[in-house]
Amino acid sequence: MIPCLALRKRHLALLLLVTAGLAGCGFRLVGSDSLPPELKNVTVQPERGLQAAEPPVAVALRQVLARRGAAVETRAEASSAVIRLSKVSDYREIIALGTDGKALEYRLVQSVAYDLRQNGIVLAGPDVVTVSRDYSFKINQVLATEQEEQELRQYLQQQLANLVLLRIENTLHHQRVSAGDLQPVVGPPLPQPAPDATPVAAPAADVPALAAPPVVSPSADQPASQ
Repeated sequence: MIPCLALRKRHLALLLLVTAGLAGCGFRLVGSDSLPPELKNVTVQPERGLQAAEPPVAVALRQVLARRGAAVETRAEASSAVIRLSKVSDYREIIALGTDGKALEYRLVQSVAYDLRQNGIVLAGPDVVTVSRDYSFKINQVLATEQEEQELRQYLQQQLANLVLLRIENTLHHQRVSAGDLQPVVGPPLPQPAPDATPVAAPAADVPALAAPPVVSPSADQPASQ
């Protein structure tokens, strides 16, 4: 089993490679630039329902926004836009059983519904984001497995928050492109293949000329035509 820390390092290395490759091709990753104006001053408003504490994804989303330079307000009246979170789900399901009927592998699943509103107008969403990860259960390493599960839950909460923000940014970006406020990012022109050289016909081999058939003159023995 790969430890969570090693797994995160592998994911980070892969993300950096993909980002570098896309940047070289002229693509822009939404979420890599400064925040859109709608998100400069924002409130994250989770739907608590019967829960006394707010969901961890709301805390993670506020942290992501703050790191990106947003002024995160605690009251909707003090912000220019509101990200509403609802239908928060966090559960574990069995995906593999051993011969003794005990669970060998689990899947952690987290999801959240969101929308972005400004002055009562929906700018992005409503939509649902879902993330999941599988992990193995070892009966002889119960404490290590429980710690791994907790780390995976925290990791999924961060991934969920990042995806919510990424989708909101992507929606706002496409709205600006459609309205003509932004130009779509176009990479440098691809190199064109060199034109095929015109094939040069090979010189024909010397062919000996055919001799003309001999002219047969009428003989003296043949009677002249009447």
